[in-house]
Amino acid sequence: MPLVGLLAKGNQGAQEAAAGALWWLATDPKICDAISKENAIKPLAALIRNNAPAKEQAALCLSVLATASTDNQGEIARELVHMMSTGTPSQLECASQVARDLALETGGNHALDEAGAIPFLVQQIGQGTDQASENSARALAQVACVSDNCRSTITHQLISVRHAATSIAPDLKVAARAARALKSMNAEEDEHSAQAVGMAILLFRIHTRD
Repeated sequence: MPLVGLLAKGNQGAQEAAAGALWWLATDPKICDAISKENAIKPLAALIRNNAPAKEQAALCLSVLATASTDNQGEIARELVHMMSTGTPSQLECASQVARDLALETGGNHALDEAGAIPFLVQQIGQGTDQASENSARALAQVACVSDNCRSTITHQLISVRHAATSIAPDLKVAARAARALKSMNAEEDEHSAQAVGMAILLFRIHTRD
């Protein structure tokens, strides 16, 4: 409890040290549960937004807390969506890192979908740093596994990014990012999912008359 308290009330150095200590302690599943019960998620997310030296430690701790429960996953996903809608490039890089780790957890991809993370992750493909783009692509590949509807939505949005980057406002780097994200997402799709993706591509082409 005192360590969680320092996340909100300590000076910058104390906040960074507390986040690092909690991250290390959270590697023990029993302690991870105890940290969750002390409501550490919101102050950790606040450190990513407000304390640059502590943001890496806070992000790592959030990634570990995502393993504790589905409740944690939902809360972390909601915090990430808030962060990705308002954050600076460095904050968005940390947020995308946590999103990537969360998406790899069983149920974490569902939490990101339910929190409405898809458009914000896609946005990082086009506008984020190289690392944020890579993290977001890996997260989207996992979110696409939630359902055919998710896969179609992500495919359509990524194709829109690529289309804009090749014709509307040419940017070969962004076009390549979108193409890599699509390839990563569809690397392990089954036949049924492939049909859903094909339909998304067809609808997009009809819409854009491409």
